[in-house]
Amino acid sequence: MRVALVPETRPAGRFLRFHAAGHHGIPPPRADRHPDWPFLIVEGRRRFCGLCCIVWNPIPGPYEPAKRGDAWWGEGDQKFFVDGEKFPSTVGTGTQEYFGCAWGCPDRFECPFHAPTVTQGNAGHQSLVRWPVADNVPLQRRFEGCLETYFPDDRSTRSAATMFWDLAPGGRHPIRLPAVRERHGVFVRPPLRAAGHPVLAPPRHGQVRTQTMQARDGGPWAGVDHLGWTGGQPSDRIENEVRAPTAGRHRWAVPLTNASDSAIVRGDLDGTPCSPPVDLDHLNVIRTARCDRGEPEWGTKPRRLGVAIVGANPKASPAYMFGHDVRTR
Repeated sequence: MRVALVPETRPAGRFLRFHAAGHHGIPPPRADRHPDWPFLIVEGRRRFCGLCCIVWNPIPGPYEPAKRGDAWWGEGDQKFFVDGEKFPSTVGTGTQEYFGCAWGCPDRFECPFHAPTVTQGNAGHQSLVRWPVADNVPLQRRFEGCLETYFPDDRSTRSAATMFWDLAPGGRHPIRLPAVRERHGVFVRPPLRAAGHPVLAPPRHGQVRTQTMQARDGGPWAGVDHLGWTGGQPSDRIENEVRAPTAGRHRWAVPLTNASDSAIVRGDLDGTPCSPPVDLDHLNVIRTARCDRGEPEWGTKPRRLGVAIVGANPKASPAYMFGHDVRTR
């Protein structure tokens, strides 16, 4: 390869300068523009060159009832407001489609203009890039690029962006380099909760999460969801925190979810066995009648509800699934 250098005789002021900058965090949305997240606002003659979006999504699926919402990061359209537009001239069909991940694709792939450079199955770190070469966005005065985000950073999902653009001399942008103290503790894994219950001792195998349920033969689940444990193995164990509404004696019950791929489990309260092994195998997905555990004395401190997988019905699918809800009264 040969490289030739040719002196440039045209005025330097006519050329655009390449810029790159990044920031993290989604501020509370404007009341008149919810749920737009402006990832880049620039004034001056310029050309939008590309976007790298970083998503930290540690909790897939719905949240506990108190914070119900979907942790899926890919909903929400991209919008480009050019030269002071009141309505964006570019409106997409979703963040996932903008980066080529339609239908929640969890895989890593490479394409000329878009790619997920890092993916953890939509349940961890996601790094996504998009280069608007075929869909060029030139402008003369002002550019505002937005992604719709249906919840800000007060939930577990975190977002960051690095933008690339060409800008004429004299142009302005408000992006500043975050202070060092602001760059720590951003992508942290929150305490594990499922169906409103803190998980004190996660299992060795599988995933514990909130699963949205529907009213079925066994009656509605409290909060229309339950704590679901999938991928467990015999001898695995999980512990959840349970609380009574007040100190004193309370009757408490453990509604269990039965299904054709459920396990045989045994429960304990603060390490003391509270039930013989329970076979949760059933042809349909139902909620059993409450497994009443009596009226123990409850203080103000939380109790530890433990569940261990001891096996599976020979007729059941060997998936060792488990689901429960807990209520005290």
